[in-house]
Amino acid sequence: MDEDTAEEMDEETADPAAALAAVRHDLGKYIALNLRWLPDNPPIEELRDALRLDLLATRSGPDGTEDAVTLWRRLRPLLTAHGFAVDPLDALMDGIGERLPGLEAADADGLRALAGLAVEVGGVLRRMR
Repeated sequence: MDEDTAEEMDEETADPAAALAAVRHDLGKYIALNLRWLPDNPPIEELRDALRLDLLATRSGPDGTEDAVTLWRRLRPLLTAHGFAVDPLDALMDGIGERLPGLEAADADGLRALAGLAVEVGGVLRRMR
């Protein structure tokens, strides 16, 4: 476990609701942030640009950027420490991780599939109780 995760766990795992809120904010909010502003059936390059921002720079700050898959690996222990069922998120994030290396070469269908996975991550996190 890295230092950031240990620090977050110390501050947030004492309260399951706070842990879930942290993951909803850090991952759920930003994994599809730019996608939500796109029109239906956006031009392929606009979709690719939004996916680059949402999935490759999911969390950005003075210390750099974190992609969605790396962020999930870091935040996952916040949920598992409280017994949250993370299997659906693991499956979605595995799908994103498998498709992400092909982002630049993906056709419209591939990009839409990747966008669908990202949007569903946010949906799963919103429905978690």
